[in-house]
Amino acid sequence: MNGKPQHRPFFWPVLFLTAFVTAALLWAIWMYVLVQKTRSHQQNGFFVPQGNPPAVSPANPSSQPTNSAGGTNK
Repeated sequence: MNGKPQHRPFFWPVLFLTAFVTAALLWAIWMYVLVQKTRSHQQNGFFVPQGNPPAVSPANPSSQPTNSAGGTNK
């Protein structure tokens, strides 16, 4: 060798790639466990929320009287 320390040119890209792969693997395991828990709860009869229901609106909104005409109704 020539006495100079070896420089590792790919240290940071390898570190970021390793961190990303590790995070993706942990996320996949977490989601797998969460899905398994949800499926077992559904099979055992526990309530599993399905999200917010849509807002209910009247079938014909123009049939309701409004006070926007500006006149008085006596």
